[in-house]
Amino acid sequence: MKTIICLVVALLSVGAKVEAQSLKSTRDSVAWEYLYAERHGLTFIPDTETVFLFIEGGVLVSLYDNPHLKIDDDVAFPYVLPTTKRFVDWFESKYRSECGTELTVTSGTRPYKEQPPNASRISAHPTGMVVDLRVPRDKECLAWFEETLRTLKSQNVIDVIQEEKPPHYHMAVYPDWHVEYLAQTD
Repeated sequence: MKTIICLVVALLSVGAKVEAQSLKSTRDSVAWEYLYAERHGLTFIPDTETVFLFIEGGVLVSLYDNPHLKIDDDVAFPYVLPTTKRFVDWFESKYRSECGTELTVTSGTRPYKEQPPNASRISAHPTGMVVDLRVPRDKECLAWFEETLRTLKSQNVIDVIQEEKPPHYHMAVYPDWHVEYLAQTD
């Protein structure tokens, strides 16, 4: 027993993950998303005009192309990178199967000039790799939702931050990591 206690203390002291992956916001998560976007050459879209240029050029695609996905009325730019859309479509299918209802998007790409006052200055939203999802109301659905997001986060497929104002899940989809994951699950 003493050996097990010493092993647990040793693992904790070197930072091993013993507890469940957290969905709470941290400065490190936001910074990691930003650095990932920079290192992978994603463009931080400055303004509305550039959003529409990126749509015309196929860099951003519409989330409306999924008839089972609900887009909140307040979403000004329901567009994301094609890889983000592919992931959202996959996740929405799993969500609908598990929860029996549609998944709601509360934000897609947001250019720098359209960021809300509470947004981080280093947000990855302007790249199109981020989408915000509404918190499910049903407790069983919420439990499945959060457990699935924790699992995907622990596997570095996505980064997820649970935000309070307004309540939603901020989801950054890592384009080069989730493609392999989806290939394994399809």
